Amino acid sequence: MEISGSTIVNHPPEVVWESLYDAETIRRSISGCVELEWVSETELKGIIKKKFGPVKSTFPIELSVSDVVKYESYTMHGASKGTSFGYVVGEANFRLEAVEEGTELFYVAEINMGGRVAQIGSRLMSSAAKKIVADFFAAFFAEIDSANEDKD
Repeated sequence: MEISGSTIVNHPPEVVWESLYDAETIRRSISGCVELEWVSETELKGIIKKKFGPVKSTFPIELSVSDVVKYESYTMHGASKGTSFGYVVGEANFRLEAVEEGTELFYVAEINMGGRVAQIGSRLMSSAAKKIVADFFAAFFAEIDSANEDKD
């Protein structure tokens, strides 16, 4: 499943970039993420606890970044495997572009899933994935605004 789009962030690319690399900002922006930390210069590990209907699950997550062009773009690879609920793997390309309002953030993500999570149905998962992306960016923007309100 592919999810893509762009959105305007009312901060310069350098601020958005630093926030995209801040594990705590990312953790607070991901619904259900209870732990996320850098384990190397390119890898993060964490835990997400979510409930999907009657099913509760804990997802260990591993993220890595590649193709980094500082303040402009990078690719994030992610995986959550080894749970009774199934697995999710994906890749997201992020690109930042300075605009009059601050930064336009472009993203293209490819997500694949299997096991019980895939049995829920691709249409339901597609709408859920879009909501997760929208919720992530709403929380992410609030985090950036909060972290930078004293700097403006």
